[in-house]
Amino acid sequence: MKRRLTAAVLSAAAALSLAAPACAADFSDVAPVAWYAQAVDYCQAQGLMSGTGEGRFSPGAAMDRAMLAAVLHRVAGSPQASEAAGFTDVNPGSWYEQAVNWAAEAGITSGYGGGRFGPGDPVTREQLAVFLWHLAGSPAPEDPAQPWADLGDVSPYARQAVDWARSAGILSGVGGGRFAPQAHTTRAQAAVLFQGFCENVMAGK
Repeated sequence: MKRRLTAAVLSAAAALSLAAPACAADFSDVAPVAWYAQAVDYCQAQGLMSGTGEGRFSPGAAMDRAMLAAVLHRVAGSPQASEAAGFTDVNPGSWYEQAVNWAAEAGITSGYGGGRFGPGDPVTREQLAVFLWHLAGSPAPEDPAQPWADLGDVSPYARQAVDWARSAGILSGVGGGRFAPQAHTTRAQAAVLFQGFCENVMAGK
């Protein structure tokens, strides 16, 4: 399943890279000189992210788990899941239902346990690393593990993914030798990470 998933993602990523360039919508809250403006343009042009309404992108808002599943579903080419994941907190017919079902079936996420996915929960840095790592095919880190000062705060299930994300140049530390695994990811940060993932990880395979 993982091999088939990776092949499908590579094909979808290639299609994204060949899409006709386009400018992002002129979001009233994204300054042209903002450090994330180019990434917002990229994600908008590739159909990965859109605004939050009323001409706004909400760059400082937290990326939630439903949004993350939806973006990665689009990166993979929006495949159809064969069955519902059975999460009790994913509403049937919701805009993110198909993406979550796909993510569970593809092994991107198994939820929290107890039948919960937590669609409205903010995405932590370690969760983002794990989702991207699984989508990339769960590769081994290229470099030795980084001895983060806050390594004890990284959940055991996420440590290999965090090491991979750092070695692949997807996620770096936050200063002081810290990774801040439980910190929330904003939509601006996520846009930058999605662009780097598509251009550097998936396109390089």
